Amino acid sequence: MDNPIKPEEVRIVIRHPSAIRDSDGEPVSASVFKDMFNTVLAALKAADKDLRGKKKATEFLVSHLRVGSGEFGLIECQQHFTGPTPVEIFKRATQSVYRSEFAAADEHPNLKKKIAEIGKKIDGKYAITVQFWDGEEVPFDTFFSGQTRRLMETKGEVKSNPEYFAGSAYGAFDGRLGNIDYRGAAWIGHLVLHGSNIEIECVFDKSKGEDAINKHGNKRVSVTGRAIYTGDSQLPERIEVVDIETVTAAAEFRDIRGSLTGKSYGGFDLGD
Repeated sequence: MDNPIKPEEVRIVIRHPSAIRDSDGEPVSASVFKDMFNTVLAALKAADKDLRGKKKATEFLVSHLRVGSGEFGLIECQQHFTGPTPVEIFKRATQSVYRSEFAAADEHPNLKKKIAEIGKKIDGKYAITVQFWDGEEVPFDTFFSGQTRRLMETKGEVKSNPEYFAGSAYGAFDGRLGNIDYRGAAWIGHLVLHGSNIEIECVFDKSKGEDAINKHGNKRVSVTGRAIYTGDSQLPERIEVVDIETVTAAAEFRDIRGSLTGKSYGGFDLGD
């Protein structure tokens, strides 16, 4: 990136649906841009308020605007500020909401409300991503919007208990990988679990490139990664894929009869 993101900065990237690659300079809706700018700025200010109370400790400046795109950056200008920063809290909270780990967001009530506002303003027709200095990203897509609605199911300090586990955990899943869509905020594919018609949405690491992912399309694979459980089902709703391996099925059964006695029993017959 020609303009690297700083540790005290957040970068928002909005892509038009027809802009498959980041280099495609399709203009975006002014209303969508305004909504994202206003809600993200409000969330950073709320994080600052949760950290320092009414005392104003941080000013936020526009750090990045790219002509012909929907990109903008906001950077914090601290005033005698020590400890966690608003950007760090915003990053931790958005990641936790995305992964159903709502406790981190619950610790910051003002920020929590503003993250819910971001969810309401997400336009699923656009690919919107928030980026941080260490390469971490959170897609502001329809899945994230649904997660913000779950976040606000909190009543005071008591969250309604989901029927199933809500949170994230690493695991491996076996199935057939369908077509992969590279147009959104995240690269999305669907894994049809082996022996069923159940589909789980998969998000792939963009840094590995399309070629590393395409070769697994429409094949039986084993995917390993962080599975995000929403509490609505025993199965995860989304998997952040770390590794993919093609599963090679045996061409035929091997007849092992007589391997210890040296005798031959002829052809293999399941009816014997």
